[in-house]
Amino acid sequence: MAQFGQDQRDVGTLSISAIDATGNYTFYFIPNLDKVPDHINREKLSKKVTLACANPEQRYIKIYPINTLAESDGFLNPKYSKIHTISLEGSTFPHLEGGPFYDADEPPWGDPIELLLDCLPKGFIRDYRYGLGLTKEANFLIKEIEEATDIDTIIFNDSDEIKIEGSTIHFSLNEYHEIISEINRIANRGQTATWRVKQNFAHNALAPLLKLEPKDCSLGRLPDSKQITLAAADHVDTIRIKSCDTPFPSSDFSYELRKLKARSPEALPKLRRDVELVSLEQLISNFETYLNGRHSEKHWQKFFKNNLFALQQVFGMPTTFLSDEVTVGGRGFDGTGDKIVDFMFKNTLTNNIALVEIKRPGTPLLDPNEYRKGVYGPHKELNKAITQALDQCFHLQSELPILKYNARQYDLESYNIRCIVIAGRTPSDDDDKMKSLELFRNNLRSVTIVTYDEILESLKTLHHFLSNEDDQEK
Repeated sequence: MAQFGQDQRDVGTLSISAIDATGNYTFYFIPNLDKVPDHINREKLSKKVTLACANPEQRYIKIYPINTLAESDGFLNPKYSKIHTISLEGSTFPHLEGGPFYDADEPPWGDPIELLLDCLPKGFIRDYRYGLGLTKEANFLIKEIEEATDIDTIIFNDSDEIKIEGSTIHFSLNEYHEIISEINRIANRGQTATWRVKQNFAHNALAPLLKLEPKDCSLGRLPDSKQITLAAADHVDTIRIKSCDTPFPSSDFSYELRKLKARSPEALPKLRRDVELVSLEQLISNFETYLNGRHSEKHWQKFFKNNLFALQQVFGMPTTFLSDEVTVGGRGFDGTGDKIVDFMFKNTLTNNIALVEIKRPGTPLLDPNEYRKGVYGPHKELNKAITQALDQCFHLQSELPILKYNARQYDLESYNIRCIVIAGRTPSDDDDKMKSLELFRNNLRSVTIVTYDEILESLKTLHHFLSNEDDQEK
C-alpha cells in the first residue's frame, strides 16, 4: 500500500460489520490509542469511527473522509470542512459488470477488505490508515467546491456530466480522472522546467571557475513549460534564455508571426512544426488519458468530432469530413426507424463515401473462450457492430439518389462504400487472440475493423517522424 510520509503501520485496525438486512457492509476504524501523542486527550477520542459502507445489490460505496494521521491535531476528525460524504455509484466498478452479485458458496463482492482497499478507482486513497477519501491532487477541487458552495456530498458516477442538486454535486468519474491526470501532468512539467533552470544555474555559476562555456537555458516546447521556466528563472542573473527560444506569443499570435516572417523567414517552418508537435502531443496525451477511463460511445464520438485528424488516421488515403450523426435512410411510414451513422467522409479525388461507426474501447472483440485450441471466435458485440455498419451501408446505397437530391449535394458516389468500425483494444498480450483477430477481420470484405490502440500508435508514429525530421534531413 502507498505510504504518504508518516509511519502509520500501528495507527489502528479496520473492522467490518456483518452484512445487515438492507445488504450493507460497514467499515470501522479502531484507533490504537497507544500511538496517539501525549498532547491529545485520549479520553475524548472515539473508540470506533465509521470510514465507509458498501452495498453490493444497490451498487454503491459511501466513504466518510476521516483524518487518521495519529500525529495530527485533527486525528479522527473530518478531513474536509464541508464535504463529509463521497460516494461511488453504478458501474464505476468494472469487476461488477456482467455477473451476479451473489454466489451460493461465496460472500457478495468477495473479500470486503479487498473491495475497499484494492478496488477503489484511481484518484482515491486505498489505505485506511491514511484516511479514506480523495488523493492530494483533488485538494484543489475540494477547496474550490467548499469555498464557492455549501456542497457536503460528492457522488461519482459513470455519466459524462457534472451537475449540482441541492447540497450534492454529481461528478463524472471520467471527468475527475481527466482533471487529476492534468494536474499531475502540470506538476511533472513544472518539475522538468525548474530542473532545467536549476541545472543551468549550477553550470553557469561554476563556469568561470571550471573554465566552462556558459550555457543557454531552453524554455521547453509546451506553452506552460515556457511560462514555468521563465518564472523560475526570474531575477537570476546567470540564467540565459536561448535567443531563438522566445516565449509562446499569446496576445496577438498572427501579428507576431508576421513580424517573425519579416525578420527571420527561415524560422517559420520550424515554428509551425513545433506548434504542430505541441498539438499532436496534447492529442496523444488526451487520447491515452481517455483510454484509461471508462467513457461512453457518446463521449468518444465527441472526442473524434473535435479531433478529426485522429479519426482520419484510419483511411490511408485523402479524405474529407462531410458530417457526423448522418441519417442514411431506413425511415418507415410511421416516421421512425432512421439509420444514423456516426461519421461520413468521402474520398477527395473519387468522391466515394466512407462510413465510420464508433464503439467503446471496452467493446470485446473476441469471445473469451477458445473455440478450438488457439482459436477464438468474434465476440457477439463485434458481430452486432459489423451488422449495424452493413445495414447502414445497405440503406445508404438504396436511398443515396434521394438524399443527394434533398441535400442538393451531388458530389457523392457509392461505388463501393467503405464501412469502418472503431472498437476495442488490440489483444497484444495473447498471440492466439491476435492471430484470431487478424484472421477474422482481414477476411471481411465490406467492413474494416480498427482498434483504439492502432489509432493511438498511428499518432505516435507520426509524432516520432516529425520529432526526428531534422535528423532525417541530416
